[in-house]
Amino acid sequence: MLSRQDTGVVEALRRSIRIAAKMRSYVPVSFTRWCSPWCLVSLLLVCVNTTCSAQTVRIRVVDVTNGSPIPKQQISVSGLYGKELILVTDANGEVQFELPKPSSAQFAVRADINYARWYCACLAFVTTAEVIQKGFMAKAPDDDATHNQPAVLNPRDIVFGARPTPWWVRVLYPLVKD
Repeated sequence: MLSRQDTGVVEALRRSIRIAAKMRSYVPVSFTRWCSPWCLVSLLLVCVNTTCSAQTVRIRVVDVTNGSPIPKQQISVSGLYGKELILVTDANGEVQFELPKPSSAQFAVRADINYARWYCACLAFVTTAEVIQKGFMAKAPDDDATHNQPAVLNPRDIVFGARPTPWWVRVLYPLVKD
């Protein structure tokens, strides 16, 4: 036989079960209610974030007068890894590196070329989104329409366009070099 205290506990348990059953019938579970616009926005942001990370970026150094690669040039990348990343281009004038996860919004790239032979604005501050979406071309500041740009620019490419210095600069360069 149950005591008066035990029957009170059993009654309270039965009441809570009845209330829970009523609440379940009042709250319909549907996909449209669960999947609100905020859920879709969050899902979209996660997808965009995954496409912007772990991307391979290719850096090329080319002669803008004929499109030929300039090999064995030192490339410095800073602002991504907390320290400067030093790379050297191959025989095709290319070098690749992978953007870290998460990557910073912008970074700096510099090509250390032989300035006695090549004229180039070889320092660029680029945004990660611009490089991923359409690429980036750095060319000499005084380049105009007379200098053709045969280098093809692809997404995830950074292209440094250099042109040969005039003969008189090459002759005078040793005299003005510090």
